Amino acid sequence: GISRPLFSAFDLILAQNIFDLTKYLKLGARNIDNVGNLKIDSPPPPVDESKLIPLQESMRGRTIFLAASTHPGEEEEMVAQHKILAREFPDLLTIIVPRHPERGKEVGHLVSSAGLKFAQRSSGQLPSAEDNVYLADTLGELGLFYKISDIAFIGGSLIPHGGQNPVEPIRLNCPIMTGPNWHNFRAIYSKLIAADACIETDRPSLTDDLRRLLADSEERAALSGKAEAVIEELGGAQEKTLKALEKYFGLPGDYAEAEEIKCAS
Repeated sequence: GISRPLFSAFDLILAQNIFDLTKYLKLGARNIDNVGNLKIDSPPPPVDESKLIPLQESMRGRTIFLAASTHPGEEEEMVAQHKILAREFPDLLTIIVPRHPERGKEVGHLVSSAGLKFAQRSSGQLPSAEDNVYLADTLGELGLFYKISDIAFIGGSLIPHGGQNPVEPIRLNCPIMTGPNWHNFRAIYSKLIAADACIETDRPSLTDDLRRLLADSEERAALSGKAEAVIEELGGAQEKTLKALEKYFGLPGDYAEAEEIKCAS
């Protein structure tokens, strides 16, 4: 009764998935179109080549596991996994990228308390051969770590947070894993998991899943290929959104005419 007068007043609502569309209908909305998620049409995250090359040199020959966008309660698990898997993969380097970089000191203390050596990105350090963990506590550099990692666990999913965006690593050909809590990106993850394009794991299964993936480059490549296909299939939200908005801003010809007038002036 409260929501219907509000939501029925909109001329158009563009939903990012069928789940949201259904909810808007229940709230009393009228004209709704499921155009898809604009995040899927976003370009890959930036990768600064001048930073990438030194990173690659410092990690050359190592097996690289990335824990991306982690939250409290997940870093402890990643550290524990490193200690277990390093027995079988002595060259293993675990990169931890906390979702909130200001937690760098807290995560660093956690790593050192576990008896592991680490280098810290915010201090300008690169990992040495003796380092077990690379703590990447900076902003805007996640693309670098997706680019160089063998497998990435996407955080916010071992805890009841709802997951983080899986599109960015897929765009950079990085195979991905997620925990069971991915409801914030339900439309994307449900398609990825159904297509065997992403490994869904949990705390009891994490060691075995990681062990298998770290040892099997063919499975990792297959995951990347399938994930890219799913993302391409789900894309198109930008074009659909612009098409839906055309009638509010004039026909495409009007844009061209306006641009000619602008250039002439």
